[in-house]
Amino acid sequence: MNNPKFKELAMNSSQKMIMLLLKAEEKVTQNNKPYLVFEVSDGDSKVTAKKWDTKLDEFPFKEGTLIWAEVNVKEYKGAPDYTFGTVMMAPETAKIEDFITKAPINAENVFSEILMTVDAFTDASLGSLISDILWNNKEKLLYWAAATSYHHNLHGGLLYHMYRMLQTGKKLAEVYTAVNKDVLLAGIIVHDIGKLKEMHTEITGSVEYTVDGTLFGHGILGIMMLEEAYKMNPAVNPEVLAQVKHIIAAHHGKLEWGALTKPATLEAFLVHQIDMIDSNVYKFEEITKDMEPGAVSEYVKHMEGYVYKPLDVKYAEGYTNT
Repeated sequence: MNNPKFKELAMNSSQKMIMLLLKAEEKVTQNNKPYLVFEVSDGDSKVTAKKWDTKLDEFPFKEGTLIWAEVNVKEYKGAPDYTFGTVMMAPETAKIEDFITKAPINAENVFSEILMTVDAFTDASLGSLISDILWNNKEKLLYWAAATSYHHNLHGGLLYHMYRMLQTGKKLAEVYTAVNKDVLLAGIIVHDIGKLKEMHTEITGSVEYTVDGTLFGHGILGIMMLEEAYKMNPAVNPEVLAQVKHIIAAHHGKLEWGALTKPATLEAFLVHQIDMIDSNVYKFEEITKDMEPGAVSEYVKHMEGYVYKPLDVKYAEGYTNT
């Protein structure tokens, strides 16, 4: 089916297209008029769109279904701004799997590569423990999202985040030779493992928090998962186990950012920094992918500032090659 993508839509245009409805939320304008905010996916990307003067109980389509919508596109601070006109049920020939935004990886291949990294640990007992955790959670890891909104919030996002962090961790271990590489890489793999219990991810990539996630958070849940795995595989040195648990507890870096404690080891410090790098790089990638070169984004709350998409210097005004 020939269906346009959001990134293909021209500014100040209107286009009818099919998409997957992930979320629908009712809000109110300053004039107390209702409107809906949608999260939708075209299979390549997720976007947020609005439908004015509409209440949620008047909108007939459920989350997780395919819809056909008239999309109006305007520019707002260098980025597309989407609003919906008419919305209808998508044709029966449309398939949901074609509209799921997925991480740009082959999940099975990446899972196998992560296992090979673990198999190469010098500490075979630690490697066995981490391998057990991966195998016991493989089904979820192949499609679980890493977050509800901020970073890697898409089908396979958690595995993608884990994989990119591992590549960075391996490189840093070559530079900072004092680091315990096995502990560092094990900590990267399990730092967010509690998200498998903190959140529920639909196969569509839509995410919501579980009761346990709300009560405890993924740090405590991850430590509990590690302790359960240790009961079945108690050969790991207790000191090594404590260091990996500390990484989970400290990976947010600061108490005000949700950390259970502050990093007290080199490995915990590095995992926090690598986590921040990958999550923020992902955010830069997502914000700039639909921006025009030379544009500045609207204020990004999580990044406490604006994002600029640089001009290609070969075409920048006034550039001379000397």
